[in-house]
Amino acid sequence: MHLRHGIFATLLIATLCPNLEFEARAETEPNAPVEQSSPDTDFRTGVGLAVGGISGIGIAFRGGFSENWGFRVAGIGWATGYTTYVNLGLTLLPTVWAWPTGRVYVPFGIGATYASGPGGYTYYDSSVGYSSLVFRSSSSLLATGTGIGFEFLTRTLFSSTTMRLGIALELPFVVMVSKISESKWSFSGAYPFPNVAVILYL
Repeated sequence: MHLRHGIFATLLIATLCPNLEFEARAETEPNAPVEQSSPDTDFRTGVGLAVGGISGIGIAFRGGFSENWGFRVAGIGWATGYTTYVNLGLTLLPTVWAWPTGRVYVPFGIGATYASGPGGYTYYDSSVGYSSLVFRSSSSLLATGTGIGFEFLTRTLFSSTTMRLGIALELPFVVMVSKISESKWSFSGAYPFPNVAVILYL
């Protein structure tokens, strides 16, 4: 009687063991791969503000061609009955070194400024006395350069963990030329001109 019970128990355990082993292996070795989140330093689409010689002044849009190549476009403009002002900038942002909360990159960009408004001067004529001449004057400025840039990513007050606030500080060496006539440009200077940008990555 005991021998029959022992044989039955042995057969039962031998039958259940493969199933138990498969279930344990399935729990410890899931088939679905674990999804890894991309690092914070990946270029993503963002909007913000920028100020600088080659970065442009005003509202900024930032995007990327790839993980290590990005760009930023910034500008502002307005026009009234008397004055017009336009400022635009395009900057390429190749990353040379990155870590989880920031990056080092080499900005290369070009900025342009156009302004026009009423001008004039007063002159003296012996026959008529003092007279004033009023006309519309304009000025154009181009700036280009490259240097070193640092961007630091911080968490925002938003609940979404995918949104980051990027603060960029750049120090390019800028060469500037200005338009002095319809077909003539003049060298205006060459010196370090810092850029600052604050971008909210979406």
